[in-house]
Amino acid sequence: MDEGRGFRRPRRGGEPNPLPGMPDLLEAAIDEFSRKSFEEASLNAILKAAGVNKGSFYHRFADKLDLYLCMADVISQAKLAQLAAARRGATYPAGFFERVRFLAGLGLAFARSEPRYYALSMRFPSESAAVRRAVSEALPGGGRDSLRDLVDAAHAAGEFRPSLPKAFVHDVVALLFRHLDALVPAEATEDDVARVLDHLVDTLEHGLAARAP
Repeated sequence: MDEGRGFRRPRRGGEPNPLPGMPDLLEAAIDEFSRKSFEEASLNAILKAAGVNKGSFYHRFADKLDLYLCMADVISQAKLAQLAAARRGATYPAGFFERVRFLAGLGLAFARSEPRYYALSMRFPSESAAVRRAVSEALPGGGRDSLRDLVDAAHAAGEFRPSLPKAFVHDVVALLFRHLDALVPAEATEDDVARVLDHLVDTLEHGLAARAP
């Protein structure tokens, strides 16, 4: 497994994710899991759509949950790659709150670029606690490690109210990022998205920012 990916695959030990090399299975998994809950999704339907027999599947994957986690890893890596590329090609704003707006905008653009990703993100909060916990454990941090760095730097620069613990600020912002897609319906226009981002940053800044002396 590539260093820095942060993917922990509990059902197959330290084995790397085979899904990037199986595009038909990846597409079939995204199709099925974006239309149905994890419990409702049919592994047989996924394998049939991908043209993969069960013997070949179980040679590479432990079960349906292992496939789901591998799919989540592929999507997470695609999102992180797109965010990194956008950051390299743009002027990264100064200040914590404008950086949150910038990163939130990139995240929303990623979700809206692929309707199935958006459907998955909207469905995920309704999955069972066991599934959500498995994803959290398999993909520790995800993009939240960079968020922690962002919060640490802003805290050191005195951008937050002194009464607010740094860990609390991080958890609040991470929670918003995890559920950001829920604030923007699929049919929202670009202007709608811009307004949501403005409201989000305004709410955060009024709640977290240090007061002027």
